[in-house]
Amino acid sequence: MRRLLFFVLLTSCGGAAPEPVAPKPLPSAAATETAPKPAPPETSGGCPAGMQRVAGGELYMGSPERRGEKDERPEHKVQVADFCFAEREVSAADYGACVKNGICDALPKDAKLESQEAPDEKLSVTCSARSANDADLPANCVDLAAAKKYCAWKGHRLPTEKEWEWAATGGLDSLAYPWGAAPPSDSVACWQHTRGPCHVGAKIEEAFGLRDLGGNVSEWTDTRYGPYPEPPKEGTLYVIRGASFATTNVDDMRAKRRSSAHAGDRLPTLGFRCAASL
Repeated sequence: MRRLLFFVLLTSCGGAAPEPVAPKPLPSAAATETAPKPAPPETSGGCPAGMQRVAGGELYMGSPERRGEKDERPEHKVQVADFCFAEREVSAADYGACVKNGICDALPKDAKLESQEAPDEKLSVTCSARSANDADLPANCVDLAAAKKYCAWKGHRLPTEKEWEWAATGGLDSLAYPWGAAPPSDSVACWQHTRGPCHVGAKIEEAFGLRDLGGNVSEWTDTRYGPYPEPPKEGTLYVIRGASFATTNVDDMRAKRRSSAHAGDRLPTLGFRCAASL
C-alpha cells in the first residue's frame, strides 16, 4: 500500500525548519510472503465469521411413542457439546472458490429428481453449478465426500445428526419446526418450489441465528443412518436432515424428521452446511 506522508514545516523567527523524516522502506515481496497471516475474524461467541455459537445441553433425541415416524424412535437422551454452526448453507459461490483453489472438484450441472406426486415421472432440475450468474443458490448435487472436502478446506467439518437436531429444535427440544410452532409458509421456508432452490439465507432467522434449516435443500450430516439409539459403525447410508425446496408434505418439515442418502448420491435437493468444534 502506498503511503502518502505529509510534512508540516514549522518555522519560527530565526529558526530553521526541521529536517524531514525519511519514510521507512516497504517490506520485500519475500518478507510479505513469509509474514504470519492474520487470524480469521471471530464473532463474539468465539466462532469463525459466518458461524453462530450453539450452546450445548441435554437433548431428548427423536420422538416419543405414537408420535413421529418409526425411525425417530425410541426417543433417547444424548449430550450435545457447544459447537459452531454455519448461519446458512454453503452457496454455489462458496463452493466455486474451493474449486478455483484446486481443492474441490466441480459439481455436476444436471440431475433428475423423482416427482413426489408421480413417482414414475422425473423432474428435470438443474444443479446450482449451471447457474453461473446466480451464485447465491445453495451448492447442491454434492456427494458426501465433496461436502467433507469443502468443510475441511475451511478448517471445519460436517455436523453430527444430534448437533443438527439440537440446533433445529432451538436447543431446548421445544420447537416443532426450526422457525417455531407455526405451520410452514413461503415466508419462513423455501418449499413447494418445482423450479429449484431459493437464495441461501433468504428466509427468516431461526433458532441460534441460523437460516434455512427448515427448507431450501436438505443437508448432509456425518452420522450413518440406522435405528436409534446408536448409529452403525459401517455402511454407506448417511443421515440427511431438513426439508428441501421440493418438499410438499408438512410433516416432512418437522425438526425431528430423519431421512437418508447414500454417500455417493448427488441430488438436486441435497446440500450442506459446515460446523466447527469449540
